Amino acid sequence: AQFFFIHEHFLRYATLSADRYEPWWFFVPVLVAGGAPWLPQAFAAWRSGAAGRAPAGNFDVRRLLWVWAAVVFLFFSASKSKLIPYVLPVIPPLALLIAASRSSLTVRSVRWSAVITLFTAAFLLTALAWFSGNAKDGKPLALADLMLPGIVAVSLTLAVCGLATLWVLGRFGSAAATFSVAAGWFVGGVLMIGWVAAAAGPLYSAERMARKLETRIPAPTHVYSVGYYEQTLPFYLRRTIDVAEFTGELEFGLRLDPARVLTLDDFKSRWRADPGAYAMMEQETYQALARGGLPMTVLEQDPNYLLVGHP
Repeated sequence: AQFFFIHEHFLRYATLSADRYEPWWFFVPVLVAGGAPWLPQAFAAWRSGAAGRAPAGNFDVRRLLWVWAAVVFLFFSASKSKLIPYVLPVIPPLALLIAASRSSLTVRSVRWSAVITLFTAAFLLTALAWFSGNAKDGKPLALADLMLPGIVAVSLTLAVCGLATLWVLGRFGSAAATFSVAAGWFVGGVLMIGWVAAAAGPLYSAERMARKLETRIPAPTHVYSVGYYEQTLPFYLRRTIDVAEFTGELEFGLRLDPARVLTLDDFKSRWRADPGAYAMMEQETYQALARGGLPMTVLEQDPNYLLVGHP
């Protein structure tokens, strides 16, 4: 109870224990970026809120929805631990408010949506060029190469969407143009999520390392994760692993089972005595251990991690 209710809720919210601190204004750019095409409609819904207010003494659904959005935003903005998904509960009430506002379908607001869409396309290409130019090595450079086709495809989709929206707006009106905006961002979002998941997934997953281990004959006696905890490795291996020189989110379990706590010296001793063991570690950890004379052979590697065995 102490771990779940106090540590995982109150302490995460009120202290820096989760190591996910962001400034109080963190969710402002998150909402601006996440709701980019509908910012004009949200502003229009806010301005028209007073005119649509329910008479005194009656239930005011608009006021409830605004309070819903505000409470979620302020509550998580005050937290010492912030992740982007925390603010997602703000989106449903804002969507309802926008949909219920007649001023959301004005020609002016939809035209602004088209302009924002075109600006986003240009921004994505500019950001990609900057990121690619500043990514020197390791995971950033690999990520830039993998994401290049996907970002270009999304940018082109949004550019076509913005231009198509302006064309539809002039010929079929704001309702049809709003559908054009929604369709373009939906397609762009699906492309972005799908491409990033497919392209960047190998950089954040130990599946390839696990497949390499499964082909070893005889099977590994022990598998170590050294200096960090690779969370996907036990899943793909379908077995537990030994974690050395790392606590992190495993603190609670290790406190209950202290026999599983391994220091770096413990790992070195067990490694030398067990030629059937394998280990995953970051490049820096490998280099430090290699300089110390620990016998290791690199079997597989990606921009961040190495799979090593005995020579």
